[in-house]
Amino acid sequence: VVGFGPGEDGRTTAELFDVSDPTAPRVAGSIVVGDDSPVTYDHHAFTDLGDGRFAVPAADWSANRGPCPEPGPAIDVYCEPGSPASDIVTLEVDGDELREVERRTVTLDGYQQAARALPAGDGWAVLGETQVVVLDGAGDEVGRVSLT
Repeated sequence: VVGFGPGEDGRTTAELFDVSDPTAPRVAGSIVVGDDSPVTYDHHAFTDLGDGRFAVPAADWSANRGPCPEPGPAIDVYCEPGSPASDIVTLEVDGDELREVERRTVTLDGYQQAARALPAGDGWAVLGETQVVVLDGAGDEVGRVSLT
C-alpha cells in the first residue's frame, strides 16, 4: 500500500507500507516527492502507469522567488514571488522497495502548480489551473495551451 502525506520535515512524502501483518503495518520505504502535492487531498492526482509504476505532480517552492534587489536604505527587501516549479515524479514499487524512476520539471504561467500529469506519447501533458503544458520524452516543453 502506498500513502502520501507530510513527512518529518513537513514536505510531501510517498510511503510504501508493508501490510503483510495487518495488525502491525510498517513503513518499508519513503521518498520525498516535493514541498506540496495535490495527491495529498485529491486521489485524481495519482496516475497509475501499470507494472507498479505511478506518477504524481509536486510543487517545488525553492524556486518560488523572483529577482530581489540588493538591500539598502531606501529599498524594500521584499521579493515578489515567482511561479513555483512543478515536478512530475514517477515512482515504482518493486517488491518491498519504493524507487524514484524519473522527475521532470515544468513552470506554469502565473502563480499555479500542476494539478494533474497525464502520459502523452513518451512525455507528459501537465494540467494547471488555467493551462496545459506538453513535455516530450526528454522533458522539453513542446506546447502550451491557455484554458482561459
